[in-house]
Amino acid sequence: MTNNNNKKYNFNHLIDRKGFSRKYDDQIQVFGADPLYPMWIADMDFYISDAINQTLQNRCKHKIFGYPNTSNLKFEKSVQHWFDKQYDMVVNPSDVTYFPGVVTALLNTVITLSDKDDKIVVMPPIYPPFLKLANTLGRKGCICPLKMDKDTLRYNIDYELLEDVFKSGNVKLLLFCSPQNPSGRAWSYDELNRLIELSLKYNVILVSDEVHADMPLFDTKHIPILKAHPKAHQCSILCSSPSKTFNLAGLFPSYMITPNPEIKNAFKKTTFAFDKNLFAIEAIHAAYHDSDDWHKEMIEYLEGNVTFLIEFINNYIPEIKVMKPDSSFLAWLDCRLLDFKNGDDLSNFFIKHANIATSNGSTFGGIKYAQFQRINLGCSRVLLSDALESLKEAVYKHIK
Repeated sequence: MTNNNNKKYNFNHLIDRKGFSRKYDDQIQVFGADPLYPMWIADMDFYISDAINQTLQNRCKHKIFGYPNTSNLKFEKSVQHWFDKQYDMVVNPSDVTYFPGVVTALLNTVITLSDKDDKIVVMPPIYPPFLKLANTLGRKGCICPLKMDKDTLRYNIDYELLEDVFKSGNVKLLLFCSPQNPSGRAWSYDELNRLIELSLKYNVILVSDEVHADMPLFDTKHIPILKAHPKAHQCSILCSSPSKTFNLAGLFPSYMITPNPEIKNAFKKTTFAFDKNLFAIEAIHAAYHDSDDWHKEMIEYLEGNVTFLIEFINNYIPEIKVMKPDSSFLAWLDCRLLDFKNGDDLSNFFIKHANIATSNGSTFGGIKYAQFQRINLGCSRVLLSDALESLKEAVYKHIK
């Protein structure tokens, strides 16, 4: 598989995913229209690496799909290998726990480490399930919105507000996105260090969802939460997965890293052991050991898509502002200058006039974000270009 740039992988290839993909097949159910440019749910329109593909095909040849071998710790050792290779971080396989999805891991954290009427803090705009988890099973969600820098169009943590929330008492968990979803904002060592200091001071468990971490763009360096402070292991849990980075979401190959023995023992008392998906075991090993070539080329392609998006928007649709992501394949669009009355009108504009399926900003934290849209750039540049041309024409008709 080659392309004009002598790359091994052709990410510009248009792939027919109809019949196999929620992103393509659920458009009528979610948006009431079909076909739309599918730029909403967070998976990519890219073939997986050759190594993963061959590994899974080899496993299928065995023709028996019973309970897999887990005593060899193949899954856990793959996580150990990845963090050593990518982040020079030591992970003990005994600290790795498999979960069928990061949201499942977060739900089990809420159940295990908090009780009814305890407070759980989230920082919107944020991945929508966080908002639901913070208020589940009688817990009380506390909102600590991120602050937007109007000049740089970047979100920052409001540490003063966060400390006030912590001071209010009975706060058990902080559910945190690193990198931030929906904006792709990567957090610096100093920012994470300060966050951990506050968590330690007020005895709050910091739960970091780092599922988008392994796609750093434009020389960004991701700092795992467990490396951001000498005492991070005392108060921090890291949740991640190769699902986003290596396009394996349907296999649910997720995990939690919990170095704190007290926290780990608490999970043993409350959490049922999830049987590992046998394909997830094989896929994570191939992804984390043998897919560096695909990973490198994929990131380069995403950087091209981000650059293309920003240049196109700046040149042809200046009424929309783009938050340039530091990581992953998602971008946060500030559409306030389009001057729609409400978020529903904006969403209907994207669906009915631009023919694009995006993620409604209000789902990331309410009306404050209703004039924003999250767009998925994990697609062929051909599709991205066509979608942006459609958006350009729609905006032109809207403002003339």
